[in-house]
Amino acid sequence: MKKYAALAALIFCIATSSVFGWTLETEQEGIKVYTDEIEGSSFKAFRGETTVSASLKQVAAQLMDVEAMRDWLHDCAESELVTRLEGQEFIIYQKTSAPWPVDDRDYLLHSKISQHPESHV
Repeated sequence: MKKYAALAALIFCIATSSVFGWTLETEQEGIKVYTDEIEGSSFKAFRGETTVSASLKQVAAQLMDVEAMRDWLHDCAESELVTRLEGQEFIIYQKTSAPWPVDDRDYLLHSKISQHPESHV
């Protein structure tokens, strides 16, 4: 369950786009995955939703444990903190393993964790 909590939270944190354009792509084991078009890109934005038995503090702690992402993030071969920006904002280097004939992919992830002061969302 901890694995799914962190994964869902990560997907939610890196999602980009408006709420109104999301299309439900799949739903398995209580996890819904939505996609949306990104103007000018062949890639899609994605977002995940689920309910977990953990506090927001526990989920945020999991997301900030960059090195541990190799243990639960699908096909994550490397995960390293590049730099910590202001507050709970990070630049993370990650490498994703891909099956032959595709090459592994590496990328920089700009991650920002925030909480609304009134609703605590």
